[in-house]
Amino acid sequence: MDLTALDGPPGEAGEELTNSRRERNKAATRHAIALAALELLREHGYDALTVDLVAERAGISRRTFFNYFPSINDALHDHVTWIFERTSQTLAEQASQLPIMDAVMATMQNILREDLLEKVAYLAILGESIPSLHAAELATWSRSIRYITPELVQAHPDKDPFVITVFAQALLAACTAAFQTWAPTATLPITDADLDRLGERLTRAMELVRAGFAELHTAGKAR
Repeated sequence: MDLTALDGPPGEAGEELTNSRRERNKAATRHAIALAALELLREHGYDALTVDLVAERAGISRRTFFNYFPSINDALHDHVTWIFERTSQTLAEQASQLPIMDAVMATMQNILREDLLEKVAYLAILGESIPSLHAAELATWSRSIRYITPELVQAHPDKDPFVITVFAQALLAACTAAFQTWAPTATLPITDADLDRLGERLTRAMELVRAGFAELHTAGKAR
């Protein structure tokens, strides 16, 4: 019997386990900060939100907050990042078995059932009246493309990466447009009917990308 095994995994295996545990701890801290920021936003409003309050609620120091996020707006919009991380995970599972567009539609249906959607919808509505929050929203959506493109390229090595990149950008723009046109029509608190309308708009946006905007291929009526 190898008694060294009782002391934990040695060598590279031990390092991988340690790194994995460290990454999980970092993800948990990041999650706690973002949730604390959103909870306090709901409770006290945007103007009363401070880094010190968020750090206290999350059980961390002010310094630790800034190790994870440069601002409160970035912490709040980490909920958008989570949606794209979940999207990339689901898309990776679907894209290896289905045509790309079918994989995207299946992934969208999964995301519409996620609790994360309400959080992102809430931030989108507030962003209508808070310019800095809206700017952070747009910046986060723009950065989030990095979660989708690599998964699609890897799942379909037979496809031109440039075409996939353009497609992924079109998907991102379609989702952004869905949120931006929905938010001015919704009010707080968000109702199930509001979320249903958002889901319908997101689905239609995906269908427009799938159809290649067919309705734009014919001449319109002269004004």
